[in-house]
Amino acid sequence: MRNSKGSCKKIGHRILQAAMCLVLILCLSSCGSSKDSSKETQAETAEETSADAGREESADAEKETAVDAGQEESADAEKETAVEQPESSEEEGGQVKQVSDQAIAAGKPLIGTFETLDLDGNTVTEDIFSKADVTFVNVWGTFCPPCIAEMPDLEQIHQELPDNMQMIGILCDVESMDVPQYQEALEIVKETGVTYPSLIGNGSMTGLLQSVYAVPTSFFVDSNGCMIGAPVVGANLDAYKILLEELEVEYGMD
Repeated sequence: MRNSKGSCKKIGHRILQAAMCLVLILCLSSCGSSKDSSKETQAETAEETSADAGREESADAEKETAVDAGQEESADAEKETAVEQPESSEEEGGQVKQVSDQAIAAGKPLIGTFETLDLDGNTVTEDIFSKADVTFVNVWGTFCPPCIAEMPDLEQIHQELPDNMQMIGILCDVESMDVPQYQEALEIVKETGVTYPSLIGNGSMTGLLQSVYAVPTSFFVDSNGCMIGAPVVGANLDAYKILLEELEVEYGMD
């Protein structure tokens, strides 16, 4: 009996030891799985954080690129605007109003000695100014819409001028009868009904034409070919009429 009880105790201890070992193994296995799971979770979190950071950096880079592109476009637009706007200019009569620092001055000879042709082929010299007390001079070009648009009004003024006053035109872009603009000038004169003479702006008129930076430009000269008052830059019918009224008083025109 004693041997049987002793054997039973030994068996019980062994079973208990085996159970404890099994429990320990299970605990260790569970800890290992937990550690592995924790490591995987940490790795996934790190990957997500890295991906988010990469997306944020990419977004920031795109924003910076967009901002830089916008700044470059704005700078380019400003440059273009600066190039398109002339210095010391003012719009008048559809053309840019711009007169040089060496503009023609009152009381000085307008052209001096010159010899040219009108559109009909007649020779014209500075003596043309001596034919009237006052000459209305209009500088125009075949390329200038405001010049052409005002020509019918100028013709009306020409028809109403008193006997001691005359009107002439000077072409700034027709140097001879050989240039294409000569035929254009003939057609324009015909279409607008102008009867006052238009002179070809050849080399003998270089001094005058270099001082005129915009067309149309109009001015009045006396019988000696000297400027009376200031030039009118741009098509301005009202200004012409005001100046004519003043000249009528000054020169006793009826």
